[in-house]
Amino acid sequence: MSQPISNKSYSMALYRLDNPCATLQKIGDKFGVSREAVRQVLNKLGVPTKHQVQRYICLNCGQLISRPLVNGKLPKFCSQACWVEWEGKNHIPLYCDNCGVLFYRRYSEVMGRARNPRYKTDNTFCSKQCQGSYTGKKYGFTKHPENRRSGL
Repeated sequence: MSQPISNKSYSMALYRLDNPCATLQKIGDKFGVSREAVRQVLNKLGVPTKHQVQRYICLNCGQLISRPLVNGKLPKFCSQACWVEWEGKNHIPLYCDNCGVLFYRRYSEVMGRARNPRYKTDNTFCSKQCQGSYTGKKYGFTKHPENRRSGL
């Protein structure tokens, strides 16, 4: 005669079905049992015991990749080379109007600023510091003598 299924066993089986990527150890930690006990319960109920690896598609090359989470997040690219290539396709090279340094901005950000009437300037800067320096030079702003640090 078979024994009735306990609530804990039923809960473990439901958790596995809802979270197919969870390891037996993770399920065991959640329910306070060993991973072997989890395996036995899942086998008894006919629930798959092997966890699935999450799959994703590389944003650059479209290759299907199976890799574990990185810092709790799915990686977006299959390799560093794909990420660098993607950055080059989706970023526009610009020169800072203050210091002349070459820097990159996302295409969407540059086009969004061009379409937005709120931005009244066509100047581009590599940082807030360069923007402030440029504004100070253009409009003659200087630091108050009492606020200047000695030696600067």
